[in-house]
Amino acid sequence: MSSSHDLAPDPPLSADQLVRVSSLTVARVAQIDTVLLSHAMPHWRKVARIVALAMKYRGEESTGIPDVYFAQRVKLLVDRGQLEAQGDLSCMRYSEVRYLHSKDSDEQILTELTKLVTIVESEWRGDLASAALHDPDRQYVESLVVQFLQHPDQWVRSVSATAAGHLARIHRSLTTEQIVPLIRTLLQDPATNGKAQDALDDIETFLGQSPLS
Repeated sequence: MSSSHDLAPDPPLSADQLVRVSSLTVARVAQIDTVLLSHAMPHWRKVARIVALAMKYRGEESTGIPDVYFAQRVKLLVDRGQLEAQGDLSCMRYSEVRYLHSKDSDEQILTELTKLVTIVESEWRGDLASAALHDPDRQYVESLVVQFLQHPDQWVRSVSATAAGHLARIHRSLTTEQIVPLIRTLLQDPATNGKAQDALDDIETFLGQSPLS
């Protein structure tokens, strides 16, 4: 049987935690939201589970950003209509959310990905990006690009190819041995050929190497 303590709402952020959270950049918050969405499923999943997976994936346990903040972001994603919820979202252990898998929901994740790349690019040009907004961010976005380059929907694959080109341009670095073969397969489809070729051109231009060699 659950105790009254177990059923208590999640605690509010402490003063120290509020300071840490307020220091997060717009790009960092966008990352957290996208990671949370990536761990949602078409079936119901406990909010506490999604929060734990997101924190493990990004190594948040050591950053001082608490799980309660992640749970608050989940509630915000529900309020935005990006996730569906059941139970009391003020208690992450006794609430669940699900990701309604459809073309529209996949496009929503790609929109978040594109938005994230745009924000990081803006911060980079403004010299606001720190070392933490370099390799770790690139690797995270690359993982999404690899996933969606293999998506069955041609629009999703095309946007992913464009995102790969953006990464090459922003960071001057890309895991080409993994991403380029996936982009090459898009050249065979007239619906994705143009975006794929543009991405390969960006990789060649900004990385100084031919992705077709």
